[in-house]
Amino acid sequence: DDEKEEDLDDDDDDDDKGDKKEEADDDKVSSAEEEDSSSEEAADAAAAAADSDDDKSWIHKAMAAAPKGWEDVFLEVVWAKQPPFVHWPALAYDPRRLAEPLRTAAVSKVGKQHVVVFYGMPASEWFGFATAKDIVGWKEGFQKKLDKVSPHKIKPVRYRPAFKKAIDEANVEFEKAKLDRLDKTARSAKQKTEKKKASSEKKTKKIKKIKDKSATESSSKKKKTTKAPEPSDDDDD
Repeated sequence: DDEKEEDLDDDDDDDDKGDKKEEADDDKVSSAEEEDSSSEEAADAAAAAADSDDDKSWIHKAMAAAPKGWEDVFLEVVWAKQPPFVHWPALAYDPRRLAEPLRTAAVSKVGKQHVVVFYGMPASEWFGFATAKDIVGWKEGFQKKLDKVSPHKIKPVRYRPAFKKAIDEANVEFEKAKLDRLDKTARSAKQKTEKKKASSEKKTKKIKKIKDKSATESSSKKKKTTKAPEPSDDDDD
């Protein structure tokens, strides 16, 4: 019996050793997997950084190849002409500050055309491109009487009321520091969102009004079609 007990104890010891070995092997595998995961994350981060550097490098090269003084007009309030339209109050924008896909288009035109933001226009018609010769300084534009353009030259007709509004907006922006002029995008985007929200609320109210009217009419018709109860024998008595 004693020998059997000793054999059982030896078997238990062997099992414990086997379990410990398996745990150690599992730890090694887990550690290896963590290292692989860390390596993959590091590789992904490095790739993302490389892509970012490539983007910046491409933009830097485009800007470096631009004519001398090209950047001097960035964030200046100007009069920009985009044929066949008249000179219009605008902000000469820095293409590097734009979001994609417009940034790529704007940077590709560096040295040929400036990207501009037209004042007084809806968000869908903000951006345009103008060559350096089609851009006139803000004060110089008044000297050339660009603000006195004949209304019939402003086409399409729907742009005519916006011309004065654009001049008023540009005058306000001209008095600001350059970097403060950048809030035009955020401000107009907010106005667009608020307008969309107001339109949605108006539409919701209109639908509710139609539903309420329909429910009222339906209830009224139901009452009319309901027959009066016939007199019973008890009523005769």
